[in-house]
Amino acid sequence: MMLIKIYRWLCGYLIIRVEGGSPERFINLCKFHAVTLWNMWVEDKTYYFCISIKDFKGINDIAFKSRTYPRIYVRCGLPFYIKRILVEKTLLPCFILFIFTLYLMTSFVWDISITGNLRHTREEIEEYLGECGVKRGVLSNKLNLNKTEESIRTKFKDIGWVSASLKGCNIHVKLLESDVVQNDSNDASYFSHITASCDGRVDSIITRKGIPLVKKGDTVKKGDILIKGISEIKDDSGNIIARRPLFADGDVSIIANVDYKASFNLEYEKKIYTRKKQTDYILAWKNTRMELKNPLNKLESYKNYDIITENVCNGLISKIDRYEYDVIKCRYSENEALKKTENILNQYICDKNEENIKLINSDVKAKISDKECIAFGTLTFKVLSMDRIAVTSEEWSVTKVYDGDGN
Repeated sequence: MMLIKIYRWLCGYLIIRVEGGSPERFINLCKFHAVTLWNMWVEDKTYYFCISIKDFKGINDIAFKSRTYPRIYVRCGLPFYIKRILVEKTLLPCFILFIFTLYLMTSFVWDISITGNLRHTREEIEEYLGECGVKRGVLSNKLNLNKTEESIRTKFKDIGWVSASLKGCNIHVKLLESDVVQNDSNDASYFSHITASCDGRVDSIITRKGIPLVKKGDTVKKGDILIKGISEIKDDSGNIIARRPLFADGDVSIIANVDYKASFNLEYEKKIYTRKKQTDYILAWKNTRMELKNPLNKLESYKNYDIITENVCNGLISKIDRYEYDVIKCRYSENEALKKTENILNQYICDKNEENIKLINSDVKAKISDKECIAFGTLTFKVLSMDRIAVTSEEWSVTKVYDGDGN
């Protein structure tokens, strides 16, 4: 039904008024000749119908036979709407101005998204893109994204793959950093092992470069080497003839149990603001500041007040509002204490999530005494181990021993 309404509106239709003669015969003849009428109503012995534009052009014979006089009452639909727009002198220029403005605004870059960066910060990459002319507010048709990709790979040696694409008004930059960063200094301490960042049990290990020393289910302690930053070269008999240091690469997750404890006093101080207020203004120009105070309204004699500063006129004029408050001592109820304990725990978990540490299980209890509330228990986290230690020369050097005559 909705599709039929949309179709009729797109093609256009008429609301006609039928007077005189025999409207009932007019309706029967329309039905006999397959002329569609809908939404009929009667007002003061006058019949109103909706009819398509095509059918309205062929009802002259029907009106003559039924001795009725159909008249157009209302024109509806897209064709008549467009016609009214073209007739209006202001609508057409406004529509053209809208299309031009839309085209103009879509010709600029309004946002830059960067994904895949781990070693380099977003600000660092955006600053270099700005040096290359890729920044917010530039015309999109003046950008050479292929040249930008080459410039990024040249500037950042540890980025092996770059993709810069323009979608609408946004530039999407995708990066893939290399597993091993080029070491121009040839410093052997650059090569490193991946070590455990905490005590726990290995949940999963994926090795891309290096030698894995643990497997899933092994118990490790903080500082243990998980993936060795050394590659071994063996001969046909399986003997190690050479070792090469490298930058170990892989993903190792550890299940760790952390003892959690947090406490706070049940008594606290609360600010109760009074109605006393003082407003001052400061005029600032370069290094000169001039304070304008109201001598009849001073808060210097009051004990406590908060200052709320509102900058006006681009920092030239500053408005300072001082609100006086009294400090009263309050005490958390049992429900309030438990609620605050829950908020502290949630904040602790959120801080861990930002460090790529995810909570798996929580077993925390709260104990309320006369003076304080103590929360204690055990939290189980899934930790992505990313700690490293440098590879020493003794670890990868190989001493060859030959039997026989010593040749």
